Amino acid sequence: MRIVRVLFEPWSLGDCVIAAAVLREIPEETALACHPRWHSVLTSAMPDIAPGRLVPIELPYTSRVRSGRFDTGGGVTEVRPAENAEMAVREVLGIRGDIRDFVNARKCFPGSRIRMSGWIPFLARRIRLLDLPYALGWLEARNRYAAWASIAGIPFQRISGRYLKERAGITKGGTVLVHVGAQWISRQYPHVASLVSLLKAEGWRVRLAASAQDRIPRDITEADLERMEGSALVSAIGEASLVICNDSGPMHLSAFLGKPTIAVARTANILEWLPPGVAYAASPLMVHGYRPSPEYMSDERLEGWPDPREVLGLALSFG
Repeated sequence: MRIVRVLFEPWSLGDCVIAAAVLREIPEETALACHPRWHSVLTSAMPDIAPGRLVPIELPYTSRVRSGRFDTGGGVTEVRPAENAEMAVREVLGIRGDIRDFVNARKCFPGSRIRMSGWIPFLARRIRLLDLPYALGWLEARNRYAAWASIAGIPFQRISGRYLKERAGITKGGTVLVHVGAQWISRQYPHVASLVSLLKAEGWRVRLAASAQDRIPRDITEADLERMEGSALVSAIGEASLVICNDSGPMHLSAFLGKPTIAVARTANILEWLPPGVAYAASPLMVHGYRPSPEYMSDERLEGWPDPREVLGLALSFG
C-alpha cells in the first residue's frame, strides 16, 4: 500500500473518530496519523481497514499531562507506517489551527505540503473579542465533521448520509449503555443515578461504562459500572439499543458505529462537535461560541446540567 496523503490528528479519541469518518470515505492511499492508543478501537470500529492506513504518532502536548502550554513536541522522531505500507506523503491535512500541529506535521512528514484549516476557531477559543460574534450568535461555529469533509474535498452529505443510513433502530426495553466517563470531571454528567432510575422505571436495562482512567460521578460507585476500552467498548456499544454519554470520545464512537446516541453537554458548544444524527440535551449555561467554559479542562464538579427527565424525554422520543 502506498500512502500519499495523511490526515493529521494526534489528539483525543473523539478527534480521531471525527477524522476517521472522513478516512472511510476516501481512497486507500490516505492514512490517519493518530496516537497509537486509539488504534485498537479504530480497527475494531473499522474491521476492514488496512493496517497501513493508521500511522502511529505520539506528541507530548496532546496528553492530559503536558510539559507546558507552548510545548511543541521537540522530541518527535521519524514516523514509520505499518510494514505493509510505503510512505510517499505529498500532503498532510489538519483542521485544528494549532501551530504546534503544523510544526510537528512538518517534522514528521518532511517535504510534504502541509494544509491546515481552523485558524479562526483556534484563535477565537483563546481571544474573547474574536469569539464574540460566535458567542452572540451572529456567526455560526463550524462543525468539525463538516470542517474535515471540506479540507479533504468531499461533500459533508456523504458523511452525514452514511451516519443516518447506518443508524440502527431502538429496541424498546433493550439495553441503554450510559458512558459516564470524560477526560475531565467538569465534562461529566453528575446526575447518573437519577437518570438510571428513570430509565429502569421505563423498562430499560441499563449498563454503566467508563474508561480505565476515568474518575466517576459521586452518585455512583465503582461496583456499579464496567471499565472498558478498545474492542470491548466497541462491542458494548454494538450490543446496546441506545447510548447516552457526555460530550466525549464515546459519543463520537457510538455515532460512528451507527448507534442511536444522546449526548449531554455543559462546558463547550456541542454544535461544534456534534456528530450527524446525534440528539443532545444542553445546559442553559452552555456557551455558543468557540470559547468553552473556564472550567472546561478542570476537575471541578459543575452545577447547571440538564435535568435527567430531559434526557429521558429524548430517550423516549428518539427515532
